[in-house]
Amino acid sequence: MAGNEDADILPEDPYVLNEQWITKPINELAKDGDPSKIFSVNDHYWRLIVFPEGYNTKNYLSIMLLACKITNPRKIKFTIKTFGGEKIAEESTEFTFSKFVKNRGFFNFIPLSEINKFTDQDNKLNIQLIIEFSPENSNMGGSFRKTTGFVGLKNNSSTFYLNSLVQILFHINSFCYDLMCSKPSPSDSKIFNELRNLFIILTMSPVAPSTKNLLSAIEWTNPNDWVQNSPLKFIDLIMQNIGKLSKLFKGKMAEKLKKKKIKTENFYSIPVSVKQTNTLQNFLFYFTHDSNNEQSQTESVSHKFINLPSVLFFQLDRFEMINGSYVKIKDRLTFPAELDMSPFVNEKVPNVSYKYELFAVLGHQGEQFNGHFYSFCRTNKGKQWLKFDDNFVMPSNERMVIDGHFGSLQQNTSAYFLAYIRNDQINLIMDQINTQLLPDHAVNYYNTWRELHHKSPPNVDVQLFTITDYINKIQADATLDNHTQATNCIQKVPEHHQFKDMLYDIRKSVNLPKITLWQLDNETSIPIKRLPLETPVSKATRVFVSPEFKGSIPILVGFFDPNNSNKPLQIVTFLGFEKTTTPAVAYQRVRSEMNIPFDIKILCFIYCNGKTRRIPINKPITDSHGILIFQFEKMPIFQEIHTHPKSIAILPEFKNQISFSQFLDFIQNSGKITIASVDDYHKTHAIMNDLSTNDNNFNGNENRSCFELEISMKSNLRDLLRCVRILLSMSENDSLVLFNKENNKPNYKPLNVYDSGTISQFLVGNFVFYKIIPGISQEDIRNCTLFECTLNNSNLLLLEKSLLVMPLKFTADDVLTKIRKSSSLFDDSQSLRIVQLNGSRIIRILEGKSQLQSSSNLKYRIEAIPKDQTGIPNEKLLRVSFSKDEDSPQLRCFGTPFFLRVNEGEAFGVTKSRICKFTGFDLEKAKFLFMNDPSSSVNSSILTDTKMLSKLISGKSSMLFIIPDDELDFGPTMENEDTPSRIYI
Repeated sequence: MAGNEDADILPEDPYVLNEQWITKPINELAKDGDPSKIFSVNDHYWRLIVFPEGYNTKNYLSIMLLACKITNPRKIKFTIKTFGGEKIAEESTEFTFSKFVKNRGFFNFIPLSEINKFTDQDNKLNIQLIIEFSPENSNMGGSFRKTTGFVGLKNNSSTFYLNSLVQILFHINSFCYDLMCSKPSPSDSKIFNELRNLFIILTMSPVAPSTKNLLSAIEWTNPNDWVQNSPLKFIDLIMQNIGKLSKLFKGKMAEKLKKKKIKTENFYSIPVSVKQTNTLQNFLFYFTHDSNNEQSQTESVSHKFINLPSVLFFQLDRFEMINGSYVKIKDRLTFPAELDMSPFVNEKVPNVSYKYELFAVLGHQGEQFNGHFYSFCRTNKGKQWLKFDDNFVMPSNERMVIDGHFGSLQQNTSAYFLAYIRNDQINLIMDQINTQLLPDHAVNYYNTWRELHHKSPPNVDVQLFTITDYINKIQADATLDNHTQATNCIQKVPEHHQFKDMLYDIRKSVNLPKITLWQLDNETSIPIKRLPLETPVSKATRVFVSPEFKGSIPILVGFFDPNNSNKPLQIVTFLGFEKTTTPAVAYQRVRSEMNIPFDIKILCFIYCNGKTRRIPINKPITDSHGILIFQFEKMPIFQEIHTHPKSIAILPEFKNQISFSQFLDFIQNSGKITIASVDDYHKTHAIMNDLSTNDNNFNGNENRSCFELEISMKSNLRDLLRCVRILLSMSENDSLVLFNKENNKPNYKPLNVYDSGTISQFLVGNFVFYKIIPGISQEDIRNCTLFECTLNNSNLLLLEKSLLVMPLKFTADDVLTKIRKSSSLFDDSQSLRIVQLNGSRIIRILEGKSQLQSSSNLKYRIEAIPKDQTGIPNEKLLRVSFSKDEDSPQLRCFGTPFFLRVNEGEAFGVTKSRICKFTGFDLEKAKFLFMNDPSSSVNSSILTDTKMLSKLISGKSSMLFIIPDDELDFGPTMENEDTPSRIYI
């Protein structure tokens, strides 16, 4: 079947139907409707029905117009008029008939009290019916069927000569008819099927169809496929796929080769070298005679035709590759309207004609291959030519077809492909196709295609929500997602149809004998009021359908259980309340449905317009709509509840009970926060991906390295801390520290959970890292600070990432003392120092009494002092960093910075050798930039091998920047994921 690219292309022919009907005598008409005969035009079928005692009315005769056998909607204007009586009744209207609404008419057509004044002398009604059908024309090609008898083909772009060759094959009538009559078989190739289908549509369609399906079957999807494959190869491809039908085009020739070899082969078209000669006949002469050139590089010498086909194709070699493009050969080559092939046949068969007539020409306009292709065809035994130019079909003449396509340097139109038919076969091959004789499978295929591609009035899909949808799809916040699809849906309803026209189909769809329709709230998707049946479906494409109720207040009835992790809010039923109805009526239904004992006390809430309030159960409600929600009174809740299957909410503040009102307030202000362990931060992305695909139902004692927590964003950080402690099942003897996220890593400065403010004010991107500090209670940790550093050996190898629990005020000596006491990474003989870093620059060495503090910008490194630097004053230690920028090296440092001992009187060439040995890099091509004041580059100098650092260094601020010719990676520039972490208490 043709694809969607053809959708809505088939306009129907307009018409005016003017018919008369004389009824039976009034007293003989059937009371439940007396029909006329069927009036038909253009496959549209209409019938009038008279109701002598009225239809949906009293005291009037009614008359209705019925659309018979209707599938696609059609909009008409119709008039019903009486004549032949003393009075005339006349009514007109405009309406779209469809499979949903098949009849429309006039209920109060003639007053029964005056019926005798409208009948004739035989007491019969004489009725005139006028129907005007004027569809919009949706395709410009529709008129060519009427003017020429044929249609074109849609231009699908970049298919070059496809449309033109298809038209040539289609207009070989016997081939076209035999192909259409071939019964579909599983053994047929895809090309065979799509070509047959296309021919069927071309034969009967009023507009130009598309070749997209055939193109897909051919699989030449790239424009280069068409450039590299000539029409000759396209014809060969078609012939390989059509089986016995190819006999009409099959010939046989003998090819004489050098050394007297002769090879015979079948052919479907003959390639013609335009450059070799200037007429088709001359080419055939050279083609079939010996070249007498034994030195020729070509293997073939001459050809002889053994058998010639009934339809003879020639492909003119019109393109050659020049500088990467296919350029047109514009040489002149003439071809005749009548061609005698007898001089070129090896052995003539008696009583067989070898004269051919030209029946088709494929033309090309332009200078290169990507110009424009079109075709000329004779469509029957006569001499009339038609031009097929994509969508367009127009008459032409023989002079334009032949003389205008010989080619020359002065014109850019020339023939590319020729089709000749043998004289004695023309009557048989070109006999006109009688579509009445086409087999059923061809007619059925076209009718199915036609139904799919009729132009339809604008339509909509109507979603029909029922109580089942609310039972299955209600969310914890008492709403339906606006993207939720109803279980029942009526598709493609004309948009101006009214719901009163749809009642039968709606009842049938939801399987209810009597129904009430309700309008839905745009935000919450819950019923808010009765839907007027005169509402067009375009104004309400989502409606709620309930059993019939007298009450006008739509009330969904639900039950709330916060401990139900899958569905804390359950919808039980729906009721149409009257103004005097109390919630007690609804609760009886809930109690019955859920088997609730009579001695259980309950609470009652009404949810309306996004808000919830508690109401008494024995007083009528004052709201216009809503959800009545019941719950048990004083029912204990779990600490962990689930507002969604994959989200955990911790509600420690509600120890004994949470009402639905409190629950709704919570989830309306809640947000999902991802909690991840500091120790596993490098795995966070993988764990979060796992969270999105797996249930987040942890057991209390599980190791939760990464999880999602749902919490009110109006809560403070203490609430967040408390919730995470509950989820982690932490001991009272241990404390928890929280960190913000920075560049997908933990920030070095812990969050102060005792600061005032809400969670949303403090957290970055709803993400927080945590660290458990064993052995210190949460209360005691308030009087401590966390100092984070790394431990490195004398070669700056990263040994450990450390977190030290320190007093609020502490010094460098305090840190070193704790490390010496608690860590086994350094022995007593090693000297240690604390280095303060800013990125890849050393700021300073922290002296023993220096006050320390954690910082998000600065980092600290505790390192073993190399032996050659032990006891050396800090003034004689030079800070060294790698940099990418010679102009402002301090701004673009990278790698691991280090200290260099400055030797008195040492030339820099020797110093450079020491640097190379320490780093392990060849730095001969690097530049070395020295600064005494890194805050300014004014006093910087490029070092040469003869300069001495001992004469340049001045104080503790001096720095040496290495600018390598290639970016190097010295030291642990990134933290190693496998490096152990440790907390020192």
